[in-house]
Amino acid sequence: MYPGAKNILQKVEAVQQRFGLVSIAPQLNACRSLIARTDTIEVAVFGRYKSGKSSFLNALAGMQVLPVSVLPVTAVLTKLRYSSMESAGVTFMDGHYETIGIGEINRYITEEKNPGNEKRVTTVHVEVPGIADYQGLEFIDTPGTGSLFKHNTEVALNWLPYAAVALVVVSADQPLSEEDIGFIRQLCQHTPQVALILSKSDRVRDADLEKILKFSRSHLQNEFKADIPIYVFSSISPASDSRIAGWRKLLDEELLIPLRSNRAVQQTRILRHKFEHLIGECNGLLNVAMSAARRSADEREKIRQYVFEEGQSLPLVQKEIRLLVYDFRSTLIDRLWKHLEKFQKEVIGRITADFNTESVKWHGNLWTLTRKYEEWLHASLVREMKMLSYRERQQLLAPLKEAEAGLKRIAENALNRLTERVSKVLGISLPSPQHSLTLTQPEAPDVSVGRIFDTAWDSLWLFIPMILFRSVVKKHFMRRIRWEVEKHIARTASQWANRINKAIENASKAEDTYAQEQITTFQKMLSESDSRIPALEVALADLVQTRKALEEYFFHETTDEEEKIKT
Repeated sequence: MYPGAKNILQKVEAVQQRFGLVSIAPQLNACRSLIARTDTIEVAVFGRYKSGKSSFLNALAGMQVLPVSVLPVTAVLTKLRYSSMESAGVTFMDGHYETIGIGEINRYITEEKNPGNEKRVTTVHVEVPGIADYQGLEFIDTPGTGSLFKHNTEVALNWLPYAAVALVVVSADQPLSEEDIGFIRQLCQHTPQVALILSKSDRVRDADLEKILKFSRSHLQNEFKADIPIYVFSSISPASDSRIAGWRKLLDEELLIPLRSNRAVQQTRILRHKFEHLIGECNGLLNVAMSAARRSADEREKIRQYVFEEGQSLPLVQKEIRLLVYDFRSTLIDRLWKHLEKFQKEVIGRITADFNTESVKWHGNLWTLTRKYEEWLHASLVREMKMLSYRERQQLLAPLKEAEAGLKRIAENALNRLTERVSKVLGISLPSPQHSLTLTQPEAPDVSVGRIFDTAWDSLWLFIPMILFRSVVKKHFMRRIRWEVEKHIARTASQWANRINKAIENASKAEDTYAQEQITTFQKMLSESDSRIPALEVALADLVQTRKALEEYFFHETTDEEEKIKT
């Protein structure tokens, strides 16, 4: 299918290879992949870590297929499609395929069972009968962005060009952010069909849900000047919440069933969108190269000098980045500790009250009481520290957001200076560098309770009559509560600081790399000499003809498919 599209792709590929336009290689590969696959439409599901992607796909499947865990999945794509029988399989990086049971999926896609993707998995394939209504569609569960594992975010971002249809899952209790807007903006370059899934909607009140929907629709309309549909979703039973009872019906009627029913027309529309973006990118790069090639030798030398100077100033940019990172690192632990310390008295009060209630139920010798106390205290501290980390998450992550803004500003300021100077010489408007910095967000720290007695007093339980010493032991247990809470709040602040510092360090390296790559790209585009003008003119003229051929080809393709549907 699409023989004409293959010819068009070959022409663009020839231009790409001739002029070394490396940046459009992912789009070329995505178009090639889409042409080769005509039996299904891939519906990619994107979203931040813990946004509810897996719960959403489980709800579509009508069964618990994908693991829903407090830990992130690893850097593996999971593909879900219809079959009359349940089945699952794994494709590995060396190309071989293994059949597995549905219940074994978590062994390959979770960080807990497959840390850092040490099993070298590329894709997990799942087939279930529960999505019979969506035959012809294949759902792609991409790794969540923004987790502590940087490779997960990279896999999701690298897969953007391949998205045929994109569903972006955003949690209702963490509404649309600038990161989400930037992510959607990138998606819109690669697919004409993007929709927002507002998950976990059962967690907010009616009035708040309406406000979130209104805010999200308004924000999307202002940013994209188009209606990006929003579907409200919750994994709880529809009968439990009338507000979301119709989410599946609405999603089916407006999006998924039309995709399935008019698959050929939709595939043509998606392919055309990708081709138009590809040719536009290629044309833009060639125009910059042509503008540089037409300058006089003196002007070209001036441009090269600008690029050289900006390259020479990179150490200053790197130093500025290092200073920003140092400033954050030097004050972070104290900042987090001061914030969490405010809740120390509150936590001690809750645990003490619970101890007074629970301890009367404990019976036995000193060894038995100590073990029960340790288990109870550990569970209590886990609960309290998790609750504190969850409740204060936004405040704890505030330094991370500040670091994001600072790092992004440093890199973009340097590149904007270069862009403005080169634009003046070339006499054309170069777009300001745009990129999305996705920072890894830490998870809540773990909890560890040490020995309750400094020495092994509980091993002498035979010689300690609890009838006489129970009140003494209880007082010791009570004093231990305060000490353990103080220790774990300090420890929680320290572990949050370590995780945030690691995330900031990764982000600083990413910004440094981004700045270097952009300057290298400028050097490539602006190094064309006047001897290359004839070749560039031919290439640009070919692209004009290619664009015309594209419009004519897809006009006929769309018309033919629509006629088939009518008949």
